[in-house]
Amino acid sequence: MTAANNDASPMDGAPVIDFDKFKPTRSFTSARKRKDFAMKALISCAFIVALIPLFSVLLTTIINGVKRLNLNFLSYNMTGVVGGNPTPSGGYGGILHAIIGTLEITFGAFSATLTVGQSTPFITGVETASALWFFGIALLVSLFSHRFGPRIVTAMNRVCGAVVVLYGVKLLADFVMAVL
Repeated sequence: MTAANNDASPMDGAPVIDFDKFKPTRSFTSARKRKDFAMKALISCAFIVALIPLFSVLLTTIINGVKRLNLNFLSYNMTGVVGGNPTPSGGYGGILHAIIGTLEITFGAFSATLTVGQSTPFITGVETASALWFFGIALLVSLFSHRFGPRIVTAMNRVCGAVVVLYGVKLLADFVMAVL
């Protein structure tokens, strides 16, 4: 390069691209907006249609479950309840075992792995969620107990027990790792 050529740019001689040619036209933009609005409306309608059976199950559970919600339901366990048949004492069992088991696991394991400041809100949240979960499961099982045979109930109990045992093993492993 010579002194006269110092003002030259590496882009000299390169083709010039007119980017205005690539702008979407007004009709294309409005058509895209119409399609976008139509798809949003379609997805919203599908979401509402999908929620209808969920609300139906929730409403049916609440309406039929209120009859079962009493002090016996909260203070008796499921000993002797198989396939929705009443126990010899005439009851249909309750969720006492779930409440006690949840309290044991939560207070025993979490108090060992959390600091004092973390444990109270965490344990409160876990207890609330567990109570709602077990309450909901027990209501559903009691509502549909006539459809469950003894083999299905046994299988459900074993699966739930396995989940609780695996969760306890995980908490124990976390505790051991924290100690080491």
